[in-house]
Amino acid sequence: MPAAGAAGDEDAVRWTAYTATIAPRQLTRIVNLLTTGYGFAYLAARAAEKDRSAEIVLTRLRRAEAQLAELYSTLCPAAVPAAEPQRAAREPPPLQWSAFVAQGAHDLSGVTRLLADAVVGARRAADAVQEDEDVEQVCLRLTTALGMLARLLDLAQILALPA
Repeated sequence: MPAAGAAGDEDAVRWTAYTATIAPRQLTRIVNLLTTGYGFAYLAARAAEKDRSAEIVLTRLRRAEAQLAELYSTLCPAAVPAAEPQRAAREPPPLQWSAFVAQGAHDLSGVTRLLADAVVGARRAADAVQEDEDVEQVCLRLTTALGMLARLLDLAQILALPA
């Protein structure tokens, strides 16, 4: 991959310039990871909005994180690596999303805002691609989205702990 510099930097590589240097199969993989990562984040938010089970919401959040993390490691190898989540596999109790969040005395509206922000973060990474921004901008936006997803999943791990 060509080196990407800061916005406005001579070494910065636009998205279209980068994609011209990779194989079509690699481009398809990258686009699919971005699309499915954003899609799973969006589906998690919709499931939470409809107060579906915490298991459904969290499964979709984990899938969003996995897809976007794989994209990040593919697209941004020169960047500081995204922190690998060190979460134990704990399944939430069989509760609806709102009850799951409330069991930890967390404000549902605050968690809902964080979830919406994670979706927006993933969408902004896709927007950077559509707007032919520098690859570095795409990586920065992925970092933001992954950070929000990690915060949500870390919170879920705390909530899933037995009382």
